[in-house]
Parts: sequence; C-alpha cells; structure tokens
Amino acid sequence: MKAPKTWYIINIIIVFCSADSIILLCTEESFMKKTGIKKITAVITFGLIVVMAALGITQALLVKNTEQRANNFTFGNIKIDMTEPEWEKLTPDKKVVYPDRVVKKDPQVQNTGNTALYAYIEVKTPRALVRTVSEDGTVINDKQWQDLFTYDVKEGWSCIQETISSDNTYTVRTYAYTKGILNPEESTGTLFDEVKYANVLEGELAKGTVLEMPVAAYAVQAEYLDVSAGNVEEVMKEAFGKYKAEMEK
Repeated sequence: MKAPKTWYIINIIIVFCSADSIILLCTEESFMKKTGIKKITAVITFGLIVVMAALGITQALLVKNTEQRANNFTFGNIKIDMTEPEWEKLTPDKKVVYPDRVVKKDPQVQNTGNTALYAYIEVKTPRALVRTVSEDGTVINDKQWQDLFTYDVKEGWSCIQETISSDNTYTVRTYAYTKGILNPEESTGTLFDEVKYANVLEGELAKGTVLEMPVAAYAVQAEYLDVSAGNVEEVMKEAFGKYKAEMEK
C-alpha cells in the first residue's frame, strides 16, 4: 500500500506601499496535493468487512466505544507591516526631485503576527527614455531607457529577481531578507536608506511629472522552507518564483 502524499500550505502576505499611503492586502495561497486518502479508506473498510465476517459469533463479544474526540487545529496568524519612517516624515516639498538629488526612503518589514517567517521586498524603479549628463557636467549622454533612481542595498538583503515591466516603464527587483528568520515583533533592517535621482538633462521630463516608486513586501511562513543546508537565498528564490508563477496563471 502506498503511503499518502503530503499536504502542504504556504501562506503569503502582501503589503503594498505607495508614495503617500500604505494599503494592506492579505492573501493566503494554498498549494495542496491530493493525498490518496479515499483509496486507503476503501481498502481498510473492505478489510474490516472480511475480518468481521470471519470472526462470526466472536463479534458479539466486542464492545463499541461511541465516545468522540474533537481535534482542534489553530492557524498561525501571518501578518506583516511595512514602514518607511524617514520617508513618512518628509513634507511634500522634500519629495520634489531634481538632477542628482538624494531623498530619504527606508523600506523595512515588521512581523506583526505570531508566526516566524521569511521576508521579501519588491521595488519598482521608474524608467524613462531620456538623456543624462555626466557627473562633471561636460558630456551629454545619448538618449536611452534607464532607471530614474538608484539606491545602495544594505547588508542582509539579496536580489533574487530582476525584470523589466512589459511597458518598459519600470525595473522590478525582488530582494530576499537572507539574514535570517523574522520572528514575531521583529523587523528587518532597511533595504536602503535613500534614493538618488538621475542627472537627467533639463527638459527631458516635463515639469510637474509625478514619479512613483512602488514598494511591496511579501512573507512566507518559515516552517515551509527547508534551509537546513544553509542555502537560504536559493530556497527563498525558488519559493517566490513559484508564488509569482501561480499568480500569473
């Protein structure tokens, strides 16, 4: 008789953060495999019928226990919050950019549930077909598609995926917090502390243009990732890839 296959569930939480507001969206994605339990039950039931028939008069001596026991299962509370403390302190005038300006922006993830997890942050950097000027201001580079903001990734984060949006207006990068498990009430370090606007030639973008840099946080329950071999980044990348593939179906 084959052993039943394993059931497994992966809970993923998503937090979307826009420029001036944070919207929390929680989703639970369940990836299940059939267990073959019906087949096993059928075989066992048939076996009981055969045995009971063979016992004949002996079954009259058996006592049936009608007591029922309840087995209660509790689902873990998977919940995360993403904050940008320094960015949220900025007044609107501090969010206005010009060539080479540096603006504070410090995304980080906090585990506000009661279950240990691994965290991710996805950053969408706006792109445009523009000309830029060299650092010393002497050379005007040819017009090309490029990111309008750059940032320095902090220790503890690893880029596991990088793509360009279908309309070519965003570079999408996903980072895994590989420093370790995020226990309840713990927070990750910041992904970066500031962003720098490119040295775009004046007039390439119309004045008053609003540039959005969406940031999203994701988390997966720690118990569903086997990192016993020490390959945290590889395992987190595989898990996130499967989640994305499922969402695109």
